[in-house]
Amino acid sequence: KMIWKINRRQNIISRELQFEPNPMTNKYPYDLTS
Repeated sequence: KMIWKINRRQNIISRELQFEPNPMTNKYPYDLTS
């Protein structure tokens, strides 16, 4: 769960840096199912 929080935080940072909407990074760029 700790890694999931880190990935989620990284996703938010990436979303702030990336202005154009990307369907992949818009949700989760990481595989949370693994």
